[in-house]
Amino acid sequence: MILIYFEPKSATLDENISVGSTLTTVAATDPDSAALGTITYAITSGNGGSYFTIGASSGVITTSAAIDYETTTAFTLIVEASDGGTPSLSASCVVEVTISDLNDNVPTFVATTYNLNIGEDSAVGYTITTVTATDADSSSNNNNVFQYSTSSVVPFTVGTTSGEITVNSALDRETTASYTMVIDATDQGSPAQTGSLTLTITLDDVNDNDPVISGTYDTTISEYTAVNTVVFTITATDADDGLNSALQYSFVSGNTNSDFSVEQNSGIIQIANSLDRETTSSYNLLVQVIDQGTSARSATVTATVTISDENDNTPTFTQASFSFSVDENVGTGTSVGELTATDSDTGVNSAISYSIVGYWVGGSNPFTISTSTGLISTASSLDRESVDTYVLWCRVEDGGSPSLSSEMNVTITINDLNDNDPVFNETSYDANVLENSAVGTNILTVAATDADAGVNANLSYSIDTSTTAGARADIYLQVDAYYGVISVKSNIDRESDSSFTFVVIASDAGSPVRTATVSTTITVQDENDNNPIFPTTFYNTEVPYNDNCASVIATLVATDADTGINAELSYYLVSVPESDHFQLGSSTGELTLASDISIQTYTMYAHANDGGTPQLTTGTSATIRIDGFSAPGVVLSFYMSINSTAFISAESTFLSQLTAVYSPSYSTCSVKRWCITDQTSSIIVHIYVIQDNVTDSYANINSGKSFLHGSDAFNFVASDDSGTPSSSITGSSWDYFAITRVLRYTESSASTDDTPWIETTAGLATVIILSVGGAIILVVSTVVIVDYCRNKK
Repeated sequence: MILIYFEPKSATLDENISVGSTLTTVAATDPDSAALGTITYAITSGNGGSYFTIGASSGVITTSAAIDYETTTAFTLIVEASDGGTPSLSASCVVEVTISDLNDNVPTFVATTYNLNIGEDSAVGYTITTVTATDADSSSNNNNVFQYSTSSVVPFTVGTTSGEITVNSALDRETTASYTMVIDATDQGSPAQTGSLTLTITLDDVNDNDPVISGTYDTTISEYTAVNTVVFTITATDADDGLNSALQYSFVSGNTNSDFSVEQNSGIIQIANSLDRETTSSYNLLVQVIDQGTSARSATVTATVTISDENDNTPTFTQASFSFSVDENVGTGTSVGELTATDSDTGVNSAISYSIVGYWVGGSNPFTISTSTGLISTASSLDRESVDTYVLWCRVEDGGSPSLSSEMNVTITINDLNDNDPVFNETSYDANVLENSAVGTNILTVAATDADAGVNANLSYSIDTSTTAGARADIYLQVDAYYGVISVKSNIDRESDSSFTFVVIASDAGSPVRTATVSTTITVQDENDNNPIFPTTFYNTEVPYNDNCASVIATLVATDADTGINAELSYYLVSVPESDHFQLGSSTGELTLASDISIQTYTMYAHANDGGTPQLTTGTSATIRIDGFSAPGVVLSFYMSINSTAFISAESTFLSQLTAVYSPSYSTCSVKRWCITDQTSSIIVHIYVIQDNVTDSYANINSGKSFLHGSDAFNFVASDDSGTPSSSITGSSWDYFAITRVLRYTESSASTDDTPWIETTAGLATVIILSVGGAIILVVSTVVIVDYCRNKK
């Protein structure tokens, strides 16, 4: 009798276990008598025959050779149990052996020593190299996960996980020329294993010492000092060697008119031109000392030369004439204006004082002048109606001996008081302008009046740009300062600015200026100046040959930056023979099937018109590729215990999750929903799968589209022929959809099969029968003719 029970086994075994160690024991039973039921065990196949033995009578499996995880991670043993009968009966079981990795390998570097040169000027944080170690162990228990470290006292660090060697403090080759750094790689196994690398880092010298300038340089010389007189000798040193310490001297700045020269190699500074203190009173000579290293280093010092003065210049008023004005009725001591004069000399020779010598016009001493500042102030009450203009005879003189002086007539005009604000004729202004109106187009005139007279009543108009709205309006609108006409300043685009609300200011010419403001609104009217555009110009979609679901194949979307009727869009298909099978919603852009189709691929083109005058059309058409398919051949039907509203709200999630089911086998596939069938308390969602994304690109419009056959698609999501959902579409992420079963689409096959007749079984059979029948008739006819010809002979 056959063995009635033989239980499969699985076991786990550490690598490196001693030979002869027990793995497990298998056992079988046989209901026969003792002799016939005596069971013998043997390992008959599998990949572990040379590593394990089994006790023939005990069923104890033991190791027979050293086991290394890095060589083999698992074994399968086929054990056969045979009884003692004749003929012998047997049964087999599978013993699965999993080998556990031990941390028995040391992390290793490519080399145990490595030499590296870097510049001594390498910055802190600079990565000089990256060391890498490997570990033959597995990731089990972190046996091959290791960290880098160093105990060497060096100005470098090693990244714990990255192995990057970086500078962590300033380097100086002159202090330490090289470093030896021992880097350890320690794995996280138990016990931990460590491998080491010795890294020698040599610092290359760079020109890293600036020249050092000794002393300070400051002197005063007469403006008559002779040319070629030595003024300074700059002394400098450089701690570097060779060219790095060879110094040259030059002026960087301060050498006005090149009045001084510096000897390039010695640093001697001499007078090069005649000096004039009134032209240049002092020189701040910025001297640069630079070494000749590859990356030259330098230092600078300022050598100050002050030129002493001679009294040889007359005080001079800073203006050819001075005219001031002051309001009538101002208080005594009110500042009127300040006379200013200069003297090119210095010291007491340039100390100037001011005075009023007399009055040419006006008289009565109504003004005083500050002798030190030249400030003219009122000394008594002023009445413009009595005297509206004064002419003063003024003098400025220096403190030299003999004293030098200049004189000037000063005119002072008495101003009328400005005490009335401008007033606009309206409390606010509103107007319209058509976008794209020509620059200079007049929109509106604002007007104001002022009760004052003269300049106090002279008004000017401007836009208040102190606010964001006013600054924006000022870009596109302008107001004539004199007439108050608001016109187009630059092209206005309603799509950017639909209106402007800003403040117009009317300002008089008085002092202080008095103003009035009025709120102004300019509404921009739309012009049909934007063509509709298709944001997406290529639509790639599919539809069954007979779409009994009346689904929307694609929804075309165009946009128009205009507004109102100018942005009301209508869609239409460019007339081609293929377009007779389809209809496009003029207002919705929804493309649907108008009649059954029979060919594989259709290519059509669509445009959108706006409702403006003149009417504008999309410049670039939308290209529509539609591939027909047989629904029974590719469609799967998902039965769900939810309503269509609930499904549609989560449809993108459903399709995304379902795509993830197929993508391991079809990396660029896409899952698409054809239609939804509503039932009493549930729905049926019909989907199909495109195997790749080749036809998503317009460049591949002539390429064929690959549908995943329904039977292949079915095998991914159903665990049996009755459509029980497989594990790939069950679980918490799928619970929302309440999928009860998945079937191949067959609902319409009986009455509305949309497969072309030529592709159906009946169509193929008819063609074959007609072909065979035609061939038979041809053969028979040939035989009859040949026989007829022979008989005639």
